[in-house]
Amino acid sequence: MDDRQPFDAVLVVGFGGPAGPADVRPFLANVLRGRRVPPHRVEEVAANYMRFGGVSPFTEITRRQAAGLQERLRRAGAAMPVYVGMRNWHPYLIDTLREMSVKGHRRAIGFIAAAHHSYSSCQQYKENVRDARRQIVGEGHADVEVTYVDSWYDHPLFIETIHRHTAAALERLPEELRATARIVFTAHSLPLSLAQQCRYEEQLRETIERVMQRVADRPEERKTDRLEAGPTQIWGAGIPARLGRTDRPEAGPTGTAAGPTQNRTGSDRLEAGPTTREWALVYQSRSGLPSEPWLEPDIRDYLRAERAAGLAAAVVVPVGFICDHIEVLFDLDTQAAALAREIGLVMVRADTAGDDPLFIDMMADVVLAKVNRHRRFPAMPIVSGLGW
Repeated sequence: MDDRQPFDAVLVVGFGGPAGPADVRPFLANVLRGRRVPPHRVEEVAANYMRFGGVSPFTEITRRQAAGLQERLRRAGAAMPVYVGMRNWHPYLIDTLREMSVKGHRRAIGFIAAAHHSYSSCQQYKENVRDARRQIVGEGHADVEVTYVDSWYDHPLFIETIHRHTAAALERLPEELRATARIVFTAHSLPLSLAQQCRYEEQLRETIERVMQRVADRPEERKTDRLEAGPTQIWGAGIPARLGRTDRPEAGPTGTAAGPTQNRTGSDRLEAGPTTREWALVYQSRSGLPSEPWLEPDIRDYLRAERAAGLAAAVVVPVGFICDHIEVLFDLDTQAAALAREIGLVMVRADTAGDDPLFIDMMADVVLAKVNRHRRFPAMPIVSGLGW
């Protein structure tokens, strides 16, 4: 490895997904290992995958993100190969790390494909990487040390990506409904016992508040106005990685924005010039025992109640999901959309970040920020050589 280059590879870590019908049940066995899930529920989830040919787009989208990231790093003068490793299906983390070790990589930057931190969305992935590293060392391979990028739930390019996708979705509504449509942000639900031990809800709300501030600042913006971030515009070269705290409403005592006011529905309201734009944070895709409390409200319960209260249109923004997979395609595009048709609610779903070039620019920015920091302040050698 070049002494001037503190890292020699990037590892993008994700959930994984089946690539065909034969993969679905083995994949679900990996996902559900150690959990008490009734067999009939497993079959229901398998059927959801089969609706889409047994294929989740997650892995292919992640590969495109990795390819885009590798190209941006090359253009920025920090060329490194970018690998993909998954928790629950091929390419498994253990296989990817073994390949990296065999090819001579020793220090990698880790990028976990989840913006908001909880045990299941962040820490568990780090534990999976740690366990895979231990396994390859036990097999006689050299260790691949992994140093993770900083948090990016509030990164300007991530916020801008979500904002532009939200604005584009608003444009797909009939013109007469746009001004009063509510923006409904969704994220994966968590057991309350886990949510109370992390900043998951807080980070979700901060992301949303920053997105809504941009909606308020530029309500007329169109998706076609996206920023062009070429090789000389990578933010890791010195442009701040985050907006200042003063650009967002301060959190009030209830955890909602003090700038927006609470309305009767529990949604938040943000002033957008002469109009108001209401938004809500709801949850989806809960599992586990019915008696166990999880984050609420569930998106379908919320839409049904709000339609009964007079809501005419909603833009659903899957802010907690980085790219399309079955929990977006089925839970939102199938189930929530069917409910909306049933109750007469006009609903559109905003795109996930996916392989939007602006989002991949952000990936490059946080990787380059980590590279530049370690160039200035090299890490001390780890005495054990393993680092766990």
